[in-house]
Amino acid sequence: MKLILEIENEKEQKKLEKFLKSFSGKITSSRRSTRPIESLLLFAEKNAVHVQKVAIPSREARNER
Repeated sequence: MKLILEIENEKEQKKLEKFLKSFSGKITSSRRSTRPIESLLLFAEKNAVHVQKVAIPSREARNER
């Protein structure tokens, strides 16, 4: 799974990084000040995974839960 977040608050970013370290797998982060948004978009496009179909439950099914 690839996820791009924009977090303005550095304290919240540190909390998120600490939380993500508890999961296995490759986790990378970049700072906006060192990596312009264009670079982030290119990264996202290059690493995106094409999804054929996503099953979204109906409102009734969601309400039943």
